[in-house]
Amino acid sequence: MNILIVNLLRLGDVIFSLPIAKNLRFNFNNAKICYLVRENIVDIFKYAPYVDKAYGYKSKVNLLSNLREFKKFEHVIFIMEKDIFRLKVFSLLGVKRRIGFPLSENIKNYLT
Repeated sequence: MNILIVNLLRLGDVIFSLPIAKNLRFNFNNAKICYLVRENIVDIFKYAPYVDKAYGYKSKVNLLSNLREFKKFEHVIFIMEKDIFRLKVFSLLGVKRRIGFPLSENIKNYLT
């Protein structure tokens, strides 16, 4: 199982979301658990042994350049996502389960 947690908020918000990854690791020990975060905070994941990899996000072009990697994920968890472009990308990639907090009615269509 491959799980991607998308958290493009600030450093403090990312730190507060780390228990999600830790609990996923506890419950799904063999899962590959990764994060998509702002490019300038990728380095904090050196200190999170339950996260396998962190992808840095700088722009939409950067997101599109990693499509081959992101297509491998079966589950995506969005932390307070409000950019419909990113939601559409993961929907079009055919990610089986997309979980998140819908900030508007338009966004609900891209979450499972």
